[in-house]
Amino acid sequence: MTGSGIAAVRFDFTGLGQPGGDLSNSNFGSNIGDPIRAADFLRASYQAPSILIGHSLGGAALLAAASVVPETAAVVTIGAPADPQHVMHLLGDDLTAIKRDGEAELDLGGRPFRIQLQFLRDLEMQPQTERIANLGAAPLVTHSPVDDTVSVANARVIFEAVRHPKSFVAIDGANHLLANKGDAAYVAGIIGQSARRYALAPAAEADVGSALELPTGHVRVAEVAADGFAQAITAGRHELIADEPVGIGADTGPTRTTTFSRAWARARR
Repeated sequence: MTGSGIAAVRFDFTGLGQPGGDLSNSNFGSNIGDPIRAADFLRASYQAPSILIGHSLGGAALLAAASVVPETAAVVTIGAPADPQHVMHLLGDDLTAIKRDGEAELDLGGRPFRIQLQFLRDLEMQPQTERIANLGAAPLVTHSPVDDTVSVANARVIFEAVRHPKSFVAIDGANHLLANKGDAAYVAGIIGQSARRYALAPAAEADVGSALELPTGHVRVAEVAADGFAQAITAGRHELIADEPVGIGADTGPTRTTTFSRAWARARR
């Protein structure tokens, strides 16, 4: 993502990644608070974040945290559950053990971590459906259709609940942890393209424009406004605007069919 002009601060509250977080010492409420405090630090020391990117339960946490970080222009979820209580479905028989002993070990993607009873009680109090429906930032939902940890059905629920402008990208063949570096690079590239429209400042966009040119034969189509039909179409280094006639759209450009045909011709040059 740095090739797209995105600087990032990263942390991991589950302990599945390199930072060494420990989910047993937290709850979902604190998972929401962590990115908010990180945003406060960035705002005071550098610049507030304009894009929030969360994987799995982290994606659910950032959907909840976005409203408290006013600078958020876009939110990206990667394999995220629509409801944090999805964790309870993963517990199976361990749920009984947690209620009896106060904690149990859960296997996620082949890696163990511990969950305590207070974590589950906190999940039950989260108004996640309302948060998703009221999300004020542009959402990009990414999910693998074969994710056997968090079903792709969760992506459908999130995508249908959020408002436009919204996008969904299927990470075909990827596992939940994006263990294949090619899958991770693909998602990073998609995030970079989304950030160009919603989250990068104009100066930053100018700096990385050449890095975001599409290869020969590729065309990118993106919405310009949520309440109309205008689209920005990129073909290699060429950019075109498409719209529909007055009465349907705002007539800011040729019809989308005509413009897309021109863009495809340019992309193949």
